[in-house]
Amino acid sequence: MAWMLWSFRYFDSGIPLVGVFFAVRLAEKPSVKRHFEAGVIAGLATFFGLNHGFYLISAFCALMIFYDRKGLVPRLFRPRIFFVLGLLAGLLPFLCLVVFSPGFLESHFQNFMRAGWALANNAANVHGTISWPWTLPWLNVLTQPMTGRAWLSFGSVCAQGVSFLTVFAFYFLAPFFILRLKKQSIVRSPLLVASFFVGIFYFHHIYSRSDVTHLGEGIFPLVAAAFSLRQVLVGRNRVLAHAAVGWITALTLLAAVPISNLFFWVSVPRNQMVLYPVGKEKVWIYKNDARLADGLKKIIAEHVGPQEAVFFA
Repeated sequence: MAWMLWSFRYFDSGIPLVGVFFAVRLAEKPSVKRHFEAGVIAGLATFFGLNHGFYLISAFCALMIFYDRKGLVPRLFRPRIFFVLGLLAGLLPFLCLVVFSPGFLESHFQNFMRAGWALANNAANVHGTISWPWTLPWLNVLTQPMTGRAWLSFGSVCAQGVSFLTVFAFYFLAPFFILRLKKQSIVRSPLLVASFFVGIFYFHHIYSRSDVTHLGEGIFPLVAAAFSLRQVLVGRNRVLAHAAVGWITALTLLAAVPISNLFFWVSVPRNQMVLYPVGKEKVWIYKNDARLADGLKKIIAEHVGPQEAVFFA
């Protein structure tokens, strides 16, 4: 829950979790029913976001191919057909909008055209600056006096950069481990295998914007994989599993918790906040933000006519 940073984007964080759950079900028992379930989830994910649909469809297909190559499932065509049927069933809400919502298909076509132009012009996304540990102002931090809150903020930024490094290292090294697993280990650790195949496609999501929001939305499969290592690593290697859990827990506490909503409400002094009316309700915001909103309202009242609509995002 700590990595679910912004409440208005819970669906972006939740879809990878749901994807891992149904990938585990498919890995545990690759039956016709579970192939159909996986297809439905992938189709519904496409309805919520085309990128999520691409990630989950790719993940489920890769998982099926992996199990097929390892000889863990009979090479039957029927389960694959039911995966496609489930995918079509999950796409029904999307297809209904295509048929019954005027302009819906046209807007998607325009989005694809804009995306194609952006890719051709190397402008597909707004890349953020990753806080790599070696790029931080360590000299200033160590030589200048800082408050406890400033130290916590700096530690969080540093841990976020380490988290990006951890994601890169895991998905670079994990294929050499996962693809060499023997049948017994694969059967014993469906969570590890499922988390890897879902997470490796969400690797693109994490680095598409390179900010902590996208990191939080795509890191859940890696967290699940770290906790599942105890099912695979036995004997002396069990120490590595405990180390992975400790590492992920430490990164969560340092990188995610200090910027989470819960920590915000616990730590921010109330004299910096004010209840601000939004429609029929009131929300807590910073006093500076309240003054900014009042200024915007004044500008709108002076320069925008009553018949013109204004949208804030």
